[in-house]
Amino acid sequence: MNNQKTNLQMPDVNELNFTIALISEFSKRFNLGQKQAFNYINRFKGMQFLRNHYQSLHTQSFDDAIDDILTVCQHNGGKLK
Repeated sequence: MNNQKTNLQMPDVNELNFTIALISEFSKRFNLGQKQAFNYINRFKGMQFLRNHYQSLHTQSFDDAIDDILTVCQHNGGKLK
């Protein structure tokens, strides 16, 4: 079997746990269900930003990380404030 890493590699457990917690906190802030929060973040490119910038986002508070994700989503057509 080929052991080479690809761009489609699965995130590690810490990244998954952080993503789940961030979506949960995002949903609480905006009174959304967790599925709605995920769909919003994903639709407006927040998940792509999170994957690309996990190394810096996970060192911030959840409030700051949510603010960053929210800004990305707003720049991509999201309307939450």
